[in-house]
Order: sequence, then C-alpha cells, then structure tokens
Amino acid sequence: MNLLCAGDFLQRSSPRGSYAFLSDPWRDFFSYRAVVLETHWRHMQGARLLGLLLRLRRGRHTAADMVLLATRRTAVPLPDVIYLFCHKTDADAKKEEQLLGLVGESVMLTAGEKARAKFLSPAQAATLLNSAFKHLLALNLRVGAAVAMPTN
Repeated sequence: MNLLCAGDFLQRSSPRGSYAFLSDPWRDFFSYRAVVLETHWRHMQGARLLGLLLRLRRGRHTAADMVLLATRRTAVPLPDVIYLFCHKTDADAKKEEQLLGLVGESVMLTAGEKARAKFLSPAQAATLLNSAFKHLLALNLRVGAAVAMPTN
C-alpha cells in the first residue's frame, strides 16, 4: 500500500499544540522517505513577498513585513474578493449580507434524501446519514449569486 500525504504541514498544529511532523509516529513512519518541495514556484518573481510569506508561516514576521501588508489594505474591498472566515457564523452573516445586495429573485433549494438500508428503518438510516455528513438540508440563494463548493 502506498500512502501519499501532501500539504503545508506548517499551517496547522495539532490540538495539543505540536506539529505532526515533530511526533515520534511521524518519524517512525516516514523516517527519511519524505519528499519536501522547497521551490516556491508561485512567488519566483517576488522575493520580497516570498520572504514575508515564509516568515509569516513560521510566526517570525517583522515590523517591515507588517508595513508591507498594510500597503495591501483597502478601505473598500475589491468587487470580486473572496472572503475567508474562521467561524461558520461569520461566513453565514457575510453570505446573507452579500445576498441581500443582489437584485435577483430569492430561491430556496432543499435537499432530498433517500436512505435505504437492509437492517435499519428509513428514519434510522436517515439519522445515521445526517450524522456522518455535514450537509445543508436547505440553502437560500439569489439569482446571480456566485457559489463556491468546498470539497474534501
């Protein structure tokens, strides 16, 4: 069996406050078989920005980095900016604000589900399905709204 683990492992620490790659199981499993990509292709032309991003990843940003970031701040967001939120309630509030700004008709979309299982009642199967997946049963949109679908 081959196992592929990909991502920026500096972006998240475990709930216990330490990084996975610093753990004994990580060393036991990967030892020297890990491949680390060190070339930052997206930022090859912007060494100043790349340095800032690398320092931010490690929590070692400087006052000059903060000044550079402040130059990117605008009083009014750009028209097609994508907002990222840490909390669902903040994201939901922003979504409602944006939807109210659209002139299109409001449309309510509802999910239909059919849960069948040989040894469960339909209600038990639906309960099991709903507890295993985080999905919306109803979604209010407006004609003209842009929709992003996160997947994992």
